[in-house]
Amino acid sequence: MASVKCSAEFDIAAIAETAGQKDQYKRKYIDGVLFVEGVTQSDLESAVGDYDHDAALIENAVKSAINAIDQAADSKRAEYITDILGQPVVYRQKYEEVLDYRSSGTAGQYMQAEATRRGITVDALATEIENTRAQWLSIDAQIEAERVGGKQDVRDATDVASVEAARDAAVSAIEVL
Repeated sequence: MASVKCSAEFDIAAIAETAGQKDQYKRKYIDGVLFVEGVTQSDLESAVGDYDHDAALIENAVKSAINAIDQAADSKRAEYITDILGQPVVYRQKYEEVLDYRSSGTAGQYMQAEATRRGITVDALATEIENTRAQWLSIDAQIEAERVGGKQDVRDATDVASVEAARDAAVSAIEVL
């Protein structure tokens, strides 16, 4: 079993894998020493020597930042749409029924049932669905632009502080929408 001293802040899994051991059960870290089965001492020492801690910190910060941006977009979208199982299918079906209604004058099942239950005309419901969809597409386009652009800014950052600043800017831009 090869062993080498290294910081607890290092990505032990990445070092072991670089040395040639992908099996997580064949490596352990105890009191500042990494032990790895099935690799040579030379390979393990080289893996630690080649390990770029700053790059690993940036990589982890990027992953975390991208997740934070996606979560912010998800939360913002949930402010505007009902986020429950099956609801996107319902929204899509209702809009397709609006298109059919506008072209044929015949209301589909969703529109007829909802208009009857709410005591409004099918035409009023169709207009409401069209207006709501237009508003949603407008806001979602902005959310998506900030999400994708923010993630690109994060990926373009060259240090942890820049990654965090890009993350914070993107999350803030999404939250104010």
